[in-house]
Amino acid sequence: MKTEINRALSFACKLLAKHRRTRRELELRLKQRGFSDEISHQVIEMVNNYGYIDDQAYSRFWVKNRMVKKGFVLLKQELLNKGVAINIIEDVLAEYGQEAEYRAALRLVEKKMGLSGNNCSVSRLAFFLKYRGFSSEVIGKICREFSDRG
Repeated sequence: MKTEINRALSFACKLLAKHRRTRRELELRLKQRGFSDEISHQVIEMVNNYGYIDDQAYSRFWVKNRMVKKGFVLLKQELLNKGVAINIIEDVLAEYGQEAEYRAALRLVEKKMGLSGNNCSVSRLAFFLKYRGFSSEVIGKICREFSDRG
């Protein structure tokens, strides 16, 4: 049993050395590798106690790095798919606030408008932002702003 835990711990540390993972992602990888639920649970508790996994820190990192091109709706879905608890996701997104999402959307739209020679309809901008996972509030605000400019 000890050697099995050591093998699982070694595998988990190799995975975590490559890049950050959520608790759920690590759990799934250990299961895929054939480790029992009991062994996986022990190893996850060990790496958690060492501070190697932290879903809240992971979520902050994820949002910070991906908010440049994606809105809160899509970021929330991505984190849910990675097994992060909804309350953690909502707390992290609240730390950034709707104003940060608006600024990210505005930068994207200004870039798109520059590339298209300011020849982009409001409905097309709305679809562009919706596809990128921005909230309807942010999309509405951006569209009102750009329709007032035009």
